[in-house]
Amino acid sequence: MCWGKKTPKPSASGAGKSPPGATSPECAKPCKAYDSIDSSKDIESYNCAGLAGRTYTFMGDVNDVKASLASGSQVDCASHCGPCQVKHWLWEYDMHFEDADGNVIDTVPRDFHTVAGACDASGNDPTNVYSKNGKRPIKGPGTGPSFRPPAREQATASNKDETPFNDRAGRPIYKVRTNFTETCYCTPCPT
Repeated sequence: MCWGKKTPKPSASGAGKSPPGATSPECAKPCKAYDSIDSSKDIESYNCAGLAGRTYTFMGDVNDVKASLASGSQVDCASHCGPCQVKHWLWEYDMHFEDADGNVIDTVPRDFHTVAGACDASGNDPTNVYSKNGKRPIKGPGTGPSFRPPAREQATASNKDETPFNDRAGRPIYKVRTNFTETCYCTPCPT
């Protein structure tokens, strides 16, 4: 599900027109790489980008993530991809940490989050999207937009236990994200 309109089916007058990023009018079978998650991979050895691209690697530089998406095309997030392509959502944002009273206690460099899933044979947006944040556990399935990072949430350790961060008084420490940009990409199914 995307926030925008569904791409209309081609009519006689629009024959031959495909959604942005489309490589073929239809596909013979769905993208198998996105049927499941490789549970043999150590959950702490890859991040959201490694899961989204099904490389199961840790990609901490957003420019490396964008380079990995260069095999496809950037599209408006309200657009559908071509049949059986993979749709990627990429959010970039500024982030800082604050205490329970809203006082900034630390800032970090601009960060990102990404998720992806295989579109169906009609090019509909995926509903079998999975997400993970850093070395934390996998969440899902859901839609791509459902994994947009929240503007504010309690900070947790980047490991499988996700231990919540608290100050010395036991009050929560929060991650706060601002200045979001959202881009989407349609890529071929990885082989």
